[in-house]
Amino acid sequence: MRWVIVSVVLLAALATGQWSESVVLDDSCYVWAGGPALVAAGADTVWAAWKSHLPDYYNLILARRFAGDSWEPVERVTIDSALYNYPAGILADSARVILAYYDGSYPVSGVSSQDSWGIYVVTRADSGWTEPQLVYKVTYEFPVDIRLGHDRLGGVGMTWEATGPPIPWPSSVLFSRKAAQGWTAAKYLAVATETLNYGQASLIPGDTADFYVVFSCAGAEPPYPCSAQVWTLGDTLLDRSATFAGGSRMLARSDARRYLVFIGSDKLYSSVNNGSGWEAPVEIPGPYGIPNLAMDVFGWVWVSWTDTAHTVVLVSHNAGNFWTSPETVAVCQNGSNPVMVSDDNGRMHCCWLDDNVGGIANVRWSYRLTRPGVEESSKPQAASYKLVPTLLSGASGIERLASSVVFDAMGRRVQKVRSGVYFVRDAGQTHKIVIQR
Repeated sequence: MRWVIVSVVLLAALATGQWSESVVLDDSCYVWAGGPALVAAGADTVWAAWKSHLPDYYNLILARRFAGDSWEPVERVTIDSALYNYPAGILADSARVILAYYDGSYPVSGVSSQDSWGIYVVTRADSGWTEPQLVYKVTYEFPVDIRLGHDRLGGVGMTWEATGPPIPWPSSVLFSRKAAQGWTAAKYLAVATETLNYGQASLIPGDTADFYVVFSCAGAEPPYPCSAQVWTLGDTLLDRSATFAGGSRMLARSDARRYLVFIGSDKLYSSVNNGSGWEAPVEIPGPYGIPNLAMDVFGWVWVSWTDTAHTVVLVSHNAGNFWTSPETVAVCQNGSNPVMVSDDNGRMHCCWLDDNVGGIANVRWSYRLTRPGVEESSKPQAASYKLVPTLLSGASGIERLASSVVFDAMGRRVQKVRSGVYFVRDAGQTHKIVIQR
């Protein structure tokens, strides 16, 4: 008789992780405000985008597509310009990649070229990249930290931090959403004062409101006390659900869990909200650095960062009850800005900048060679999985798997199930499946 053993198994052997050798996607990225952005676009397809610096002070936004097992040639997203900053990307519901960027520099009164300065978006259609669409015209404030996110109904929103001359100057957080007729007029979510700065906003789908949004609130004078505020958001701020002491924050969520990471007291922390409020922060093991978050197709959250010396790219993941020990993606000479994304087959991709010489760096990429299991922690958070095996008959077990999203140990989607080890995503959780004869 054949049995299907369904269980969650602690796989300590995979705790170290395995990442491919890094590949250079471009050797002319402008480090300051250059990216990279990394987005998934279905199946095994991923897009990377960045600001490239060309000779004679010309710049442009470049993008490359990874499909199958290789990178396609570089594509030009924009025409040559002396400007362009802060590329950020997202996959829209129409299965098209939306890329936002700032075309402009420090606003200076009386400069004629300022008439075209603003935040623009382009979309990757079947025939190539569309013409730029203006979202926000810059007349005074200089936009930084442009970020895109999906709302609870699948729409797209955008936030950015705007600061005015002279630099530095108190900054505010603005918001716009993609509508049928174009992007809505920008609205201020948090307005700066002479003593307070707001910025570094991050959007994820909300529960009852369209979004959760987190942003910083920092003092404009030393010692610059900083906190992270988590709000619900429609077109304006609604209820504030939590405040944390710390900076460099970002949100992510799975079907049922919301995650927040931030830096506090020279350490990297995380808080989880399972629907009943934000839990007390826990430390993510290892050296700290400015974090970025990504969700994989199993509903697990990943965080990537470089250490304070910028000599190593690190990642950790959380399957719902603890953060794993840091994995080393790559050793760097001068690494920065690591971002991650999961393709639809479950493979994790990481992209970052390195070899910074005079502000020009390589754009590097690596992917995780294996799918991690649910790994053991010496300090677990509240467990969310049952560790008691469930026995099913062979026929009923196969039928049950047929209605689930099934992956093998390498993270590849499985169409036909046979004997072996698989991972199944079910109701936002991931289970290890062992099929034996």
